[in-house]
Amino acid sequence: MAAPPRRIFLVGLSGSGKTTAGRIAAERLGWAFVDTDREIETTVGREIADVFENDGEDSFRAAEAHAVATAAVDDEVVVSTGGGALTHEPSRRVIAGGIAIWLDASPERAAERLANDSKTETRPLLQGDLRGRLQQLFWEREALYRRADFTIDVDGRSPEETADAIVACWERALAGHAPDVTFSPDRLETL
Repeated sequence: MAAPPRRIFLVGLSGSGKTTAGRIAAERLGWAFVDTDREIETTVGREIADVFENDGEDSFRAAEAHAVATAAVDDEVVVSTGGGALTHEPSRRVIAGGIAIWLDASPERAAERLANDSKTETRPLLQGDLRGRLQQLFWEREALYRRADFTIDVDGRSPEETADAIVACWERALAGHAPDVTFSPDRLETL
């Protein structure tokens, strides 16, 4: 059996903790960390909200696909993707070349996390009723998220505990264990 790719792509709703936990997991693995949203802003020189408003979602998704592909050039990288990255085929193809881990946050929990984030009010797809928008996005994207190699239930889990679970997923992939494992907070301790 071939060794797994040395790239981890974190997928899931905005507010699931991909950036915070991903940064911690990358540090624990001794790997690089890339947040595709920040990469897009750096590359285009504008905030994501501005790209959406002035160029449209298709332009944003193209920039996102470029950021995902650029992050995947190197090995030993943890990549925090945008909540809708899997909705765009070019991004899905790149993510499929690594280990995809779904950070499964309920829309309620994601809304709680985002309520304290100053960037939430500028996120174009989260305008209006935050919890309602997250629920709608979850329904629209759940089938795509479920295609991930691993799923981590992040509700009630700290960023450090989520990072531990990310590392555990990588170790399971490295050891040749089958994907499609869901880690709940109580189950992680048995691995």
